[in-house]
Amino acid sequence: MERVDSLAEGLSAVLAGKRLAFEHIYSLPGSEGERWYRMKVLTMSDNSGRVVVSHELITALKRAEAALRTAAYTDHLTGLNNRRVLSEAAERHLANAHRHQLPLSVMMLDCDHFKQINDTFGHAGGDEVLRSLAQVMRDTSRTGDILARFGGEEFVAVLPHTTSEGAAALAERLRQAGEHALTPHEGSHITFTVSIGVASLQPGMSFGELLKHADDALYRAKANGRNRVAT
Repeated sequence: MERVDSLAEGLSAVLAGKRLAFEHIYSLPGSEGERWYRMKVLTMSDNSGRVVVSHELITALKRAEAALRTAAYTDHLTGLNNRRVLSEAAERHLANAHRHQLPLSVMMLDCDHFKQINDTFGHAGGDEVLRSLAQVMRDTSRTGDILARFGGEEFVAVLPHTTSEGAAALAERLRQAGEHALTPHEGSHITFTVSIGVASLQPGMSFGELLKHADDALYRAKANGRNRVAT
């Protein structure tokens, strides 16, 4: 089917006999959320110049497509980006930073003593803590920051246009927010702390190298007593 730029163009093309059919996807607000439709316009085969217009409800299909996209790009537990999205977005930002000589930093953070949390409160409690930490990251991040669960209790934040000083300040704000967060669990609350490693992009550095520097800084934060930021 030939591509057209607008609904009006598609309808006009069918009515003028330049196209045999035209299809248009659109949405309308509904009491239970957005409802999606597929409109089809077909010319009749009797050469009368008349057309048949049909509207098919495809809300379930669109919701299924959205769910598949979410599953492909989102960490199922925390709702943050997964490693695939992190890698793709980071490579774009790194290329831009190198090209225009812009600052860019990365935070790698780890929930302290996470095995002890799991042992004390069970895996359900551990999952709640990871969800709580993800929310702390959202609350302390800025528009444009790339937040992702890296694996297990490790998380990564890519911070475009951010110097090492700015990244360290943001990491400290996140650390303090984590320290004061209360995670509801079975009528009580779980507290946790995080250790954070910060690294900043240097000329010619790859994303893998930048992550390695952030990971090394995270190791120093944990080795020096945890619940702290290291650069």
